[in-house]
Amino acid sequence: MAVSVSGQKLTCGEPSCATYTCLEDIAQCGPNGYLLALGYPNCLAFNEYYDDFDNKGKDFVTCATYCLPEWLEVYFEEHNNTVDCDQLEKDALASHVKCFLDCGFCGMWWNNLITLAKVLTPSDFLNLDVDWTGVKTFFGCATGIGY
Repeated sequence: MAVSVSGQKLTCGEPSCATYTCLEDIAQCGPNGYLLALGYPNCLAFNEYYDDFDNKGKDFVTCATYCLPEWLEVYFEEHNNTVDCDQLEKDALASHVKCFLDCGFCGMWWNNLITLAKVLTPSDFLNLDVDWTGVKTFFGCATGIGY
């Protein structure tokens, strides 16, 4: 489904978890779309458990909470706020790899496994695009090759 709100200037403010719901007002992808089904709840979950992360984990959460919504705002602007919901999900998940690598995921995940297990739900892994994002992120960690 493509949604066009051409000419509308994004006014979602500083990138944060709230950016997902703000952009949903434009995209109208619904409760099963990336913004409300994956992006927003995962952003909230990472921040809900913020205090359970060690310092590297906290740095990662702070960085990713900014990086991922910022990428979305640029994406919407580059597409003139015309969004294909299925493509948005694929492109957004692909953007996670670079954000995660740039935000220090490789240096934090092992010492924060228990907290990551609290944050991520089994349903997160039922999406093949989510799984592929994880594979590419760990490949980037293992090889030092970013995406």
